[in-house]
Amino acid sequence: MINNIVVGVDGSDASRNAMAWASDVCAGTGARLAMVHAVQPPSAEVDPERIARLRASARDQLDGAWAGPARARGVQVERRVVDASPRQALVAEARDHHPDLVVVGRGGTGPGSVASDLAHELTVPLVLVGAYESDTGRPVVVGDDGSDAVGAAEQLAAELADALGSRLVPVHASSGEDEVPADGAGEGSRSDADGPGARRPSVIVDRPAAEGLDEVADETGAACLVVGTRSHGLLADLRLGRVASRLIDDARVPLVIVTHDR
Repeated sequence: MINNIVVGVDGSDASRNAMAWASDVCAGTGARLAMVHAVQPPSAEVDPERIARLRASARDQLDGAWAGPARARGVQVERRVVDASPRQALVAEARDHHPDLVVVGRGGTGPGSVASDLAHELTVPLVLVGAYESDTGRPVVVGDDGSDAVGAAEQLAAELADALGSRLVPVHASSGEDEVPADGAGEGSRSDADGPGARRPSVIVDRPAAEGLDEVADETGAACLVVGTRSHGLLADLRLGRVASRLIDDARVPLVIVTHDR
């Protein structure tokens, strides 16, 4: 069950899109939404009163323009302004409050970026949102290779599809260096093939995994692409771990990374 969602906000367009995506999920699940805004710790040379004014201004903006649209939809929203770097603030938030999802705007990627650092550190599902437009009925695409990691990813993907009023589309990439044999690929596990959250038989694409998943998600206008990784940190030489690592840089729709602890 998705009960608590944390979204990192920094005033960028990407974080506004992250807020919109999180609000859509909260509206469909009744989950509570916590906005977290990080303020870098001031240096000794910075006027403490000026920093206090900046924090107060951030709280006012979060309570107004940022939280207003979500609250108008009935979403329970709280805000926290934290003295830390964005990475530190969200890692601490995940550790202390145990959210079901952490959502951030997908700005810079690659080594050293907040998105990459969080993907390596968090054990809760991480959502990276770049471009996003609210539109009910858009499918949720999930990578399907028949592994244990996919079981956890598919469970979350089905919940997201239910929340967004859409269908679940499993995708298996059948060729390329990232291929993993698909145990049961093509076998639907949900009986309602047309209703919200319904699982369709796996789409088989003749592409390397990361490329194939991203292509299907983009072509279907997916609300998100969900992938599982079998190793915390995405560092082990495992198929789906490499796929998730590549999608952090390449995914054209919101990317949901679900860690499966072996």
